[in-house]
Amino acid sequence: MILAEGLGVSGQTVGRYLYLLVDLMLVRRLQPWPENVGKHLVKSPKVYVRDSGGIVHALLSIGTIEGCRRADARDRLVAAAGRGFRTGGFGGIGVDALAKEAGLTSGAFYAHLGSKAGAFRMAVDDGLGFLLNGIEDFQARHGADWRDKFVDFYLGDRMAVGLDEACALPTLTADVARADDETRHAYAEGLTEIVDKIANGPGQRMSRDQVWALVAVLSGAAGMARAVTDPTLREEVLVAAVKAAKAI
Repeated sequence: MILAEGLGVSGQTVGRYLYLLVDLMLVRRLQPWPENVGKHLVKSPKVYVRDSGGIVHALLSIGTIEGCRRADARDRLVAAAGRGFRTGGFGGIGVDALAKEAGLTSGAFYAHLGSKAGAFRMAVDDGLGFLLNGIEDFQARHGADWRDKFVDFYLGDRMAVGLDEACALPTLTADVARADDETRHAYAEGLTEIVDKIANGPGQRMSRDQVWALVAVLSGAAGMARAVTDPTLREEVLVAAVKAAKAI
């Protein structure tokens, strides 16, 4: 154990102290949850320092209770916007409904996000950031084998979530195409960052043409699979897309 070596004590001693810190709610011990259920008991857990608010507030320059409330409200609004735009589309949901989804007023919506277009832009940015973080996580956990595992996950378990939690690429792209230039520019930047992360990831190198093809296959297949109502047809789309993605 790296921590034990750094402190010059045994792993058992560190373990006892960690259990004590967990009981005192000063740290959180997060058990591993890999795709392979058989590895749950052999992979090491991660340990996170719990924060009652002081650390994160300092990092975000939030010095008052009112500042904390504003930050929380903004996060709730962005999350609600992401869910609303995924399920209703940009034209299918209004500001009042988005604010209600966040448990806030329409006035709070405009105060924090400025406009419906601004909310959509933030939802797109947040969604692409979530996808980027997922790719980084698979690369870190699986190394050279990350790509095939990510394909299986993206077109497998990830498809089991509701439309309101689905990937931003298949759910928001069509509305981005009809959005203002600022939103389209932000989308292009986020998408390019994802492509760069895949191209420079561990394992067999891929050309940018191959990466764009991979992203297009994953996003297109996910969108088509969610659009059809026939379970057999849905499965046919996903199985074919997995094979095509892995062959790139």
